[in-house]
Amino acid sequence: MGHEAIRQPAQSGQARSLVVLLHGYGADASDLMGLADDLKLTLPDTAFVGIEAPQVCDVWAAGRQWFPLSERNPKEYRLGVETAAPFLEQALTAEINHAGVVSSQVALFGFSQGAMMALHVGLCGERKWAGVMAYSGALASPCPLDPNGHKPPVLLVHGTEDDVVPFWNLSVAQSALENAEVPVVAQAIPDLGHGISVRGIELARTFLMDVLGYVADPCD
Repeated sequence: MGHEAIRQPAQSGQARSLVVLLHGYGADASDLMGLADDLKLTLPDTAFVGIEAPQVCDVWAAGRQWFPLSERNPKEYRLGVETAAPFLEQALTAEINHAGVVSSQVALFGFSQGAMMALHVGLCGERKWAGVMAYSGALASPCPLDPNGHKPPVLLVHGTEDDVVPFWNLSVAQSALENAEVPVVAQAIPDLGHGISVRGIELARTFLMDVLGYVADPCD
């Protein structure tokens, strides 16, 4: 099965790393590409790609979904990420090959439903990723608790006023990952609803510079 994607090459012209952007329910591959514009100047050797979810959204025909949402409960989330994972794994393989990098040079960024996918694929598969960022999402599958699995660094960010994916999902995911000895940083954004703030972008920038091997400018 093929996939749709929007790519932005590395600012330097030579990619040595890749950030994969996984959009939320009802959005599409273009939705998070603005993050690439925000981050590219401080990550000049990093390419960006937004991968489009495989299904037409059930409630918004112009958007896409990684899996259907009707009950919005843990069972539905778990089944959803497990069902969508093979599609995403194939798309990731294609995009890694296109960028000419290896998975240890790839960071996954997911928002909302895309965050659920990022955590599942980033922690449940056999590939070793540079890092996983999950914004306004939830830990949908228990497989990250596998003590023998790969444990990339994880950044969890969530708005305290999120009325789509409730804020308590942040502490649940943080506790589960800490118990599994996954290196995790969790950041609550006060007064933020279901979205990504300027503070959230700065957290992503700092995280990516670290996991992708950039040296911070001491003058910053």
